[in-house]
Amino acid sequence: MFDQMMKLYFKTSAFLCCLLAIVYLFLMRKTFPMASDGSGPNGDALIAFFIFVIACILHVHTFILAIFLYRNNKNGTRIALGMLAASALLLSSHEIRSIAKRQLSDYRYNSSATTKTFKAISSGTPAEFFSYFDQIPDREKTWRYVRDLMADLAKAGRIDLLEALEIKGFPVVEAGHEQDWTDVVYAAVYSETLSPEQRLKVLEWLFSRAESFEFSLKQSRHAFFSIENFSNAFKDINNPSTRKVFDLLVRHDADFRGSNTGYVLWYSTRFGNLDHVKFLVAQKVDPNYVDGNWHTTALDEAIDKKDQAIVQELLKAGAKKASELKSAVQ
Repeated sequence: MFDQMMKLYFKTSAFLCCLLAIVYLFLMRKTFPMASDGSGPNGDALIAFFIFVIACILHVHTFILAIFLYRNNKNGTRIALGMLAASALLLSSHEIRSIAKRQLSDYRYNSSATTKTFKAISSGTPAEFFSYFDQIPDREKTWRYVRDLMADLAKAGRIDLLEALEIKGFPVVEAGHEQDWTDVVYAAVYSETLSPEQRLKVLEWLFSRAESFEFSLKQSRHAFFSIENFSNAFKDINNPSTRKVFDLLVRHDADFRGSNTGYVLWYSTRFGNLDHVKFLVAQKVDPNYVDGNWHTTALDEAIDKKDQAIVQELLKAGAKKASELKSAVQ
């Protein structure tokens, strides 16, 4: 009696394996529209994923059950395993087809439409840009994909295309995605192609979009004052637009008093950039940072370079030589 019940249970389990595989294939027959929050495909995709996971668990369960029930019956084992193999093939056919067509996560990097979309950012018209963008399957337009695209648009100063994307249902700012917004902001900050005036215009536009969400840069993972980023974004520190960019970033909680700022001052001194030294000193950056490789402070570097203008600026800020700092500790 027990054996009969177990065999009936196995047949039911095997039937459910096939049924779930067919349901999964039915759900995957079309592309999924974007979710309302822009984070990827909508709820149908979650249902398909849930069914796929359940089907995988059921396949493993049924396989173990088949071995237990038919281990002494070669013919039964072949039939049971054959059914499972057919069902598993059905379940995995979509993935196999996707791999064959390069439609997995790396598809967007290989897609000619995507390549043309990104190329159209620098000089293409909105019509040209969207002629390529609209060719990309909706399933590929995930949150990460669109954010990468927006970052490149911000780097190029293409506010017109960012506004057009918003009209199409891809907002630059959305609740719960503050970190993604900061990525787009800093893409404009780091841009090597924007003039100070263009950079200011893009940032003002991005911050205006974030005001209703009260977004700030406080939680950003970006090193605002790394030497590469500072030297690029604030190269012409005396330009009024550059100063406004700095003030705008600080006003929105960009961190410029971390451990990197002392190194930026040291670096600016080492390479004789008086304008940057004056600016950083005015921002109350610690002048007594000791470089870990050279074991010198900014004042040591300025004296070594015989740069009297920078020496005077540092001394007014209370700068000391490394030997003086060491003696004070002892």
